[in-house]
Amino acid sequence: MIRQNRLLFGALAASALLILGLPAGAEAAFQIRVFSNNVLIGTATDETASDTSNGVEGVLSHTFNTGLSTVELLSSSTKPAQGSAGAPNFTLGFTVVRKKNTTSATAAEDVRVEVTDTDYTPLPYGLADHIGGTLTVNKVTGVTYSSFASSTNTEFSQVGTSDTHGPFATASYNEDGTLANPVTAPYSITQIVSLHLVANAKNADGFSSTGGSFVQAVANPAPAPGGLLLALCGIPCLTLAGWLRRKRMVEVTAV
Repeated sequence: MIRQNRLLFGALAASALLILGLPAGAEAAFQIRVFSNNVLIGTATDETASDTSNGVEGVLSHTFNTGLSTVELLSSSTKPAQGSAGAPNFTLGFTVVRKKNTTSATAAEDVRVEVTDTDYTPLPYGLADHIGGTLTVNKVTGVTYSSFASSTNTEFSQVGTSDTHGPFATASYNEDGTLANPVTAPYSITQIVSLHLVANAKNADGFSSTGGSFVQAVANPAPAPGGLLLALCGIPCLTLAGWLRRKRMVEVTAV
């Protein structure tokens, strides 16, 4: 009878998920999207037809054509391929290319790359972030990077803790930072890279910007050496032994 009740309860729970539109055992949504001048160009989702990484879970690749530039996502990796829900290691690699145009000039463009993943679990320490790359000076300007950890646990959420770097305009750039832990878990992580590409004259040489970023768990602080801990634990005992010894000597002298 108990077994029948459990089976019935399971069937009812599955039906409720279907009615609510929530798939049983829903997985995190690992996605990348690209904007050109604040207009969405497209979105790629892990393990779908838009993912060119050969169906490897946690690895996402795609190439976007904005009409003015080509945005090549060399690769973005997250759990379970890299890191885990409790110890994130979420990376992004990108190249933005403005090709030589032999027919007309090419207008200036703001390109924004966003990558997100959800369902990260509580972590005992903290999160570190990083941005680094190269660019064609005076052609690619205003490279900025932001990372977000959001307790809303929704894709591309910018509500919660954040960290920002840039703008960068030198031939190469490299900067580390700290992303504060979200208030509650589960939580989502979103990374955003923005670039400004200047207008390019007809027949002018093409140019590009290549970079990479990550958000990852801060390493577990190194524990104190075992010998030091034993020594520190022994100090109170030695102090007590010395006090007892002195007390006995005083008592013998008094007699």
